[in-house]
Amino acid sequence: MKKQGIGIVILLLVISNFSCLNLNSKMIDIEFADEKPEFYGFTGVHLYESNSKIINGEKKIFLDEKTNAVDLYKLYQDIIIFLSNQVEPFPDEKNVKTYPVFGNPKHMKFIKKLTNGNREYQIVGFLDVTDVEKVNSFLNSNGLDKKENVQEYFDTLDNEVKAELEILLDDRIVWELHGYLESLVKFFKECANNKNEVVIISNA
Repeated sequence: MKKQGIGIVILLLVISNFSCLNLNSKMIDIEFADEKPEFYGFTGVHLYESNSKIINGEKKIFLDEKTNAVDLYKLYQDIIIFLSNQVEPFPDEKNVKTYPVFGNPKHMKFIKKLTNGNREYQIVGFLDVTDVEKVNSFLNSNGLDKKENVQEYFDTLDNEVKAELEILLDDRIVWELHGYLESLVKFFKECANNKNEVVIISNA
């Protein structure tokens, strides 16, 4: 699969949901402060811990420079192939292994604004508290903050997935992925402990 394939999936997620923005009163309003959170504007996919408040029937989320964040950079494509054990992973409400990059797609139609006026970012995913707990359980049950467990997980992947990752990362698969997965495990553990949600954005 070409590396831009998953990027196209993310773009299609954004386009396909603009038509749904006003169909439900229980919307999710996500705003960024003038003082932006870490990694904002950086290329790739970034995850932000959020603590929403219900105001006038809507979830209000405000992300600022103090927001807990993790950066998947451009490796989000390799990470989702690795985690999902799929050469061409797609958003899937029933597959928690796709959540760290795509979020749970059932929430997308409720996102009030998927970008700002300048299109500086795209909101590509959202995870509620239950989703976060599922991701945290999945990551920790596989011990993916440990390099030896990343290697063990890789060894269980389908041969076509291994071959795809070898094309993308050569012989650096475990070494490249481990650092990002270690940060991802820590991030989801903190979000789960805090009973918080996660907003996923993409910067071109």
